Amino acid sequence: MLFKSLQLSPVMSIRFLLIVIAAVAAGCSNVEYDLVQPPSLAQHIGGKTATVRRGPLEYGLTSDEDHLVVQVFNRSAQPIALVGGESRIVDPDGQSHPISAQVIASQSSIKFILPPLRPLPAPAEPEGFSRGYFGPEFPYDNDPFWDGPPYHSDPFFDSPPLPPPDDQEGSYWRWDHGDVRLVLVYLNEMLMPSASQASAPATRPANRPIEVPPGRFTHEFVFRQQKL
Repeated sequence: MLFKSLQLSPVMSIRFLLIVIAAVAAGCSNVEYDLVQPPSLAQHIGGKTATVRRGPLEYGLTSDEDHLVVQVFNRSAQPIALVGGESRIVDPDGQSHPISAQVIASQSSIKFILPPLRPLPAPAEPEGFSRGYFGPEFPYDNDPFWDGPPYHSDPFFDSPPLPPPDDQEGSYWRWDHGDVRLVLVYLNEMLMPSASQASAPATRPANRPIEVPPGRFTHEFVFRQQKL
């Protein structure tokens, strides 16, 4: 009835169906992922969040628009620091990429997007429309070709543009094949309870955050891309 009401020929009907199918497919992700290491936690990662618990940390893994989203929740009672100088991402070509140091507060989270979103350069300012202000009460800019009040840049608008996308070095990289390794080194420097507190009955409400001994620990994952 739809094609009859639109009065489309058979060829046009086929073209119309192909356009509709292509539009629907464009809005869907065609990539999902597998957690392959550690083997005890291996599982498929699709559009529904998969939860992995390792010690005081809980990982939420989701495939979203051809990216793997890794959200790290701190379920302990103490803040846990991510050691940026030792944590790293190893891309499918074997190149290591740094991870910035962060502190995960108790009952909070941080997020990784793999591969990282590509930065976009800031649009260029149109010529002849500089943003700033003129004023004789401010120091003169020593422009020999300007005999009016000096022009001063506006720090709220004349900020430098973002750097252009970096395809070879830095934090941006592509994931169109192979595996990605995520190595996360954590540090908990909080002091343990005193001896008197430690001797108290080890009864803890179910909703109370767990206690984590001080020290350094590492969580390592290997993810594999699955093209649908």
